[in-house]
Order: sequence, then structure tokens, then C-alpha cells
Amino acid sequence: MNAPDIAAVIKRRMDLKASLEVQSKAYVEATKSENEALVACDQIILIMLNAQNVDSVKTEFGTAYRSTVTSATVDPDGGWERLSAFILAGALKAGLAAVENGAHDDLALEAAMQAPELQFLVRNVNKTAVTEFIEQNKVEPPGVKLTSIIRANVRKS
Repeated sequence: MNAPDIAAVIKRRMDLKASLEVQSKAYVEATKSENEALVACDQIILIMLNAQNVDSVKTEFGTAYRSTVTSATVDPDGGWERLSAFILAGALKAGLAAVENGAHDDLALEAAMQAPELQFLVRNVNKTAVTEFIEQNKVEPPGVKLTSIIRANVRKS
């Protein structure tokens, strides 16, 4: 039995991908009116819950209830600059207060790291910045693990 030709495998993959894209678009289009009706039902239910001033209503078909969805984003109009200054100022104040109270460097750093403002940061790093740092300094920054994988990709010619 002969091994498959790589061109044939790539063609098969491209055909499958194209077929899935067509099916996905068709599904979205086929269910568009039902999804719009669901949104309309949800809006009517919320209006009714608000009008009755209740948080939930139980029926034989299911329970409708109000919930609050909250999101927090950085204001694209200078928000990161203001937020990062706020976070850094809080950490510096905490570290300085520790120094003023006679703490050594390690305890002052620990106090800065415990500043409540630091909770606004997420625990991830910028991959490009880490890669550039490693290229320039020939060492990983402390506490960072950089992982790379090699995988096969296919794109249209």
C-alpha cells in the first residue's frame, strides 16, 4: 500500500475546512430567526420581571430570573496610563510606608507586593516582550516560562 501524497492530504484538509465553513454559515443563517426570537423573548421576560418587581418567576415550563452581568475593561482613551499609574503609586506608597516604619528592603518589597492596587493586574505576560527580552539578554526573566511548539499549518496558496 502506497503512502498518501502530501498534496492529496492537504487538498482533503482544505476541502474539509471549506465544507465546514459553508455548513457553519448555513447553520447561522438557518437559525437566525430563532435566535432573534430568543432575544426578543428574553427582553419581554425581563420587562415582565421588572414590571412585577420580582427577581424570578417559576412556571411549569421553567424558571425565569434576573441576573446581573458585569464586565471591567480598560478605557481605550488613556485608561491604561491612568490605571497603571494608580497601581504603581499604590505599590510605591505601601513599600515607602514599610521603609519609613524601619522595614528592610525585602520587607518593603513584600509590602509593595501586597498593595491592594495590585489586584487589578492579571497574571500573564506579553509574549513579544518576553521573547525580545530573552533575545537581548540571553536569559529568561525570573518567574517566566517560555514554551514553543512546532505544529503543521496549511493555508491557501
